[in-house]
Order: sequence, then C-alpha cells, then structure tokens
Amino acid sequence: MTLENERENNKTKSVKNNKSQNIQYPLKIRANHKGQEYHAELLSIEGLIAYDNQEYPTPTQAAKTITNTSVNGWDFWRYKNLESDKWVKIGKLRNN
Repeated sequence: MTLENERENNKTKSVKNNKSQNIQYPLKIRANHKGQEYHAELLSIEGLIAYDNQEYPTPTQAAKTITNTSVNGWDFWRYKNLESDKWVKIGKLRNN
C-alpha cells in the first residue's frame, strides 16, 4: 500500500485507547526545537506523519528533517490530550 493510499484509509479514523480517549486521525501534532514550534499531522497509530507537504513513514524520519540529527520521533512529537489539556508525547498513544 502506498503512503497516499494509507493516508486516505486513515482519514477521520477514530481509535479508542485504554484511557477512554477517542483519537481522531489525522491528529494534529507539534514539536519544539531550538525555540521554534513545528506543526504536523499523525496520520495513523503506526506512525505515518505528514509534515511540510511530505509524508514520512515514521515520526523519527519527520523529526530528523527538523533536527538534522538522530532523535526519537515518538518522544519528539506531541499531541494535545483533550482530557488533561496538556501536550503529550505521541509515543504514549502506542503504550495505551
């Protein structure tokens, strides 16, 4: 399946995690690096990311385009938890 097909299949897909929070994909995410804020979309729980008009198969690959260094993308990107109103690492979505 191509990235474009996977993105289309995940549009407005809703996933319920163990903490009863409904997650809608695509999910708006952000990251801060060297005082600048970056915005992207998490297209699926598998880690497909849309950033800067490109799709990346993993959060790490998208993060590397910003940092130009090795970084754990699951820790780099954050989503807004609607229950706590806090920005949380997207890796927490996989742990639920």
